[in-house]
Parts: sequence; C-alpha cells; structure tokens
Amino acid sequence: MGIINKLRPYDKFILGIVPGILIPLLIFLYLAKLHYPYSNSLLLIVHKMYCNQMLGNILIMSAIPNMFLVFVFYKLEMFLFASGIVLGAMPFLILSLFLM
Repeated sequence: MGIINKLRPYDKFILGIVPGILIPLLIFLYLAKLHYPYSNSLLLIVHKMYCNQMLGNILIMSAIPNMFLVFVFYKLEMFLFASGIVLGAMPFLILSLFLM
C-alpha cells in the first residue's frame, strides 16, 4: 500500500499524455534505426518503410509498450494516468491502422 499512496498525487490525465507520446516515438526511432542503420535521414527511412509496407507494422509495434504501462497503472488504480497514456498512443494506433 505504500507505493500506491506515494504515486497517488501523480494520478493526472495530462501527466499520462507525455509518456503516451514519448515512449512510442522513441521506440519508433529505435526500430527505424535498427532496420535501416546506414540511413541518416528519418524522412528517407519513413519513405523506405512506406514503400516496403512496413511502416504500419513498426508503428503498431512502437505502441505496444504503452499497453503494458496501461495495464500496470490500471492495476495500481491510477485510472487517469492510464487514460492519458492511451490518449497519447492514439495517433500511433490510428496511423498504423490506416497504413496496414
């Protein structure tokens, strides 16, 4: 019960949006560099992924860690923070559905 009471002041919707956007973005950049290590331009990497029909899969893979975070924060009963994480991940999920 100690950790739940310590985290209770941080149960804010706005605080959940920040990691909801940053985590998929960082994982997308990591996966992009993993698949195309010799390309310097992110725009060129995205164009190559789009031509190979790989962009939708990479986008949905980058949003998966957010779902694990949502599960953890729902178990800790921090519903506003978890809802913010889901809202932050929505652009990645919507884009991945349109690009698949």
